[in-house]
Amino acid sequence: MNTLESTNLNPSRNLGKRVLSKGLAILAISAATGPLSAQTLCEAGYAGAHPCKGIDLMSVRAWDELGGSGGFGNGNDCWGWVKEEREFVLYGRSNGLAVVEVTDPVNPVYLANLPTHSSPSLWRDVKVYNNHAFIVSEAGGHGMQVLDLNVAIAGGGGQALQMLETAHFDGFGHAHNIAMNESTGYAYPVGTNEASGGLLMINVQDPLNPVLEGSWNGNYVHDAQVVVFDGEDQNYVGREIAFLSGGYGGFYIVDVTDKTDPQTLSSFTSSDFVYTHQSWLTEDHRYMFICDEIDEINNGGNTRTYIVDLLDLENPVQLGFYSGTLEVTDHNIYTHKGLAFSSNYNAGLQVLRPLNLQAAEMEEVAYFDTEPSTNEVGTDGAWSVYPYFPSGTIAISTFTHLFVVRPSEDSVLDVALAAVPDDGLAVFAGDDALQLDWDGASAAIEVFSVSGQLMYAGKLPHGRSAVSTSGWATGLYLVSCDQTGTARRVVVR
Repeated sequence: MNTLESTNLNPSRNLGKRVLSKGLAILAISAATGPLSAQTLCEAGYAGAHPCKGIDLMSVRAWDELGGSGGFGNGNDCWGWVKEEREFVLYGRSNGLAVVEVTDPVNPVYLANLPTHSSPSLWRDVKVYNNHAFIVSEAGGHGMQVLDLNVAIAGGGGQALQMLETAHFDGFGHAHNIAMNESTGYAYPVGTNEASGGLLMINVQDPLNPVLEGSWNGNYVHDAQVVVFDGEDQNYVGREIAFLSGGYGGFYIVDVTDKTDPQTLSSFTSSDFVYTHQSWLTEDHRYMFICDEIDEINNGGNTRTYIVDLLDLENPVQLGFYSGTLEVTDHNIYTHKGLAFSSNYNAGLQVLRPLNLQAAEMEEVAYFDTEPSTNEVGTDGAWSVYPYFPSGTIAISTFTHLFVVRPSEDSVLDVALAAVPDDGLAVFAGDDALQLDWDGASAAIEVFSVSGQLMYAGKLPHGRSAVSTSGWATGLYLVSCDQTGTARRVVVR
């Protein structure tokens, strides 16, 4: 094994706005955008004061650092957007929406603010289609705001841009939530003052000119997921199917392929349900996970994640529920790479791995507690989670903060979310050294801290070699090779 020595190393050189390899932009951000919160690894069950398992804290920002003001208000929902390997969180607040770049997860940058269309409200929700954000709120007269995200990120981060909405849809006043089917270009506001609070169907294929094409008024809808179905029920493969969480009214499955004539395929409730708040499909569309927001509050017991078999969309079957590790209230759940990511209010983020869903068996493989002072039922704490960033970064929005976290190196979550390209370079963190396996001819590599400081520059020979990390701070580093297309991320402990 070769032990590499650096060449032409200038310790004072920083990354700044420098392109790593072939197009991965990692930005070194000025501290002028707000006080930095140092990354904190999850060690011995804690990341600082936060109980954790397999998840490291990268950064945290208070809602008033991200556009909140006046001493009254809150954060709420979040979603994500990716543009040319840059990653952005859309963080909802009672008084508007913040666009936050998290390409460097240790140093998030507050880029833009879109104020509420009408008045502040506890509730705000956002989804993305075709580089545009679509925002709704429970505020009266709010309608649906449309924001061109390419314009929102044009300011560069020196000071947050104060945005005007790019377009606005006024076909309803308030809405509790919005679903988006990105594969068809339809937005689905729910819980509005129209269609008995049911499902609105809006064509947003031209984001600047939304068109209402239909509605479903079979029940109030609190949240929804709408997909082109690709599950086991062959009668509906290729159809656009809406899965609707109906609050006190249970759960509904509706075929919305024809927007002028939606067809209710089935509905069901359960003696276990109190208020079906939100639900999400497994990635194969075979099962549905349901979060009930009030069952733990009314009935006690640990967090319940209900599991429904969708083998037959006209006859869904509740298989039971997974009982979590804490007696807390669940809120939102999303599935990604075989795992379920649940934002559970006073417990923060909990990550579940299905074992045998027919028997309602799951296991907790990772967690990050955003609310270390309490673990109890109630609707305060972590509102939502966005686990879909290609880098593995995860955003958690709470009533008071935006947390940016990442899987701990070699954790179950790290292995599941890893997206390492097959380009001949493998990087591992060993004792006091980075281990590099390279299948190509001689190449040049550079190693940067996540804040942009150049830590190493040198030649990378074919085969196995090592870069000493003696004296380096514990944390996340980026390894760039001039013959590969993507920088590697590695944690030095």
